[in-house]
Amino acid sequence: MRSAVACKRRCLMNAAFVVCLIASLPKCSTAQVEVLGMPCYGINARALGMGGASVAVVGDLGSLLANPAATVRLPEPVASLSGRLNTTNERYFLAGYLRGSQEGKLGGGLTLMWARDESPSALGGRTTHFGLLYTITQPIGMWRGYEIDFGTTIKMHQQRIAGQGSRTNWTFDIGFLTRLAERTWIGISSINTTRPSFTMGTVRKRDERLINAGVAHWFDEDTLLAVDVWDLEDNTTDWAGGRGSGIAIRVGLERRLTPSLTGRIGMLDRRLTIGFGFRGGFMRGMHIDYAFSDRPSPEDDIHLLSMSVSF
Repeated sequence: MRSAVACKRRCLMNAAFVVCLIASLPKCSTAQVEVLGMPCYGINARALGMGGASVAVVGDLGSLLANPAATVRLPEPVASLSGRLNTTNERYFLAGYLRGSQEGKLGGGLTLMWARDESPSALGGRTTHFGLLYTITQPIGMWRGYEIDFGTTIKMHQQRIAGQGSRTNWTFDIGFLTRLAERTWIGISSINTTRPSFTMGTVRKRDERLINAGVAHWFDEDTLLAVDVWDLEDNTTDWAGGRGSGIAIRVGLERRLTPSLTGRIGMLDRRLTIGFGFRGGFMRGMHIDYAFSDRPSPEDDIHLLSMSVSF
């Protein structure tokens, strides 16, 4: 009897979640989604489907870009490739290999980002980005009986603008992750910690440093809720001189609908994002994820596809 009730409850929850996903499709509109290029070096489909909320979500490349420490507890090494599907002017690819920290050994890995925008900019013509990210992760201590995880990512970023030349700079991200309870994770990160400068021709500016915090809670083994607050440093007071565009709240919900299918819905810059994930297929450990986010004009809409394999 209990089994039948639990099964019925699960079916109702899955149906309600699917209805929410479908209902959100026509309501998406003009979100300013900073997910490509600098300063966050992009995003993958799982994180985008959850509204970019990934500072406290144990995961792969999407979590790494928000908080290096979020990859310490990867159960298996993972290789991943992400790419933007729909655009005539922009190209974006993200590829990497990561492994967690196990048996006292350092974790981490290598990630590559490449993006190109064919649209003319204020500085010149076509803009090309190349990023090389090296990550190191390790548990570093205990808090309330739970380990505190630490991660850092050393980043090289090269930007080339047609007709203007190129520049290369270096910076790093740092992050921490731990638990508040058995099913609740909290994280904090600093992205672009050294705020590298941008100099090309007569133009000079500094890339933003983002201080972010997040919490992720598993209601059960199938349902995850994540909430992030981004850009705390520049927008909690007026001391920083008004940099940034305002505190960004990112919220995401992930629900496993079947053993092979996962649905995701999120809110990024007060607009909805949606996504799906499929596990299995012709290769053991394969995950295929898709996410959609609307942008100011139809040609800027983001359709992102990620494929990963766990070993």
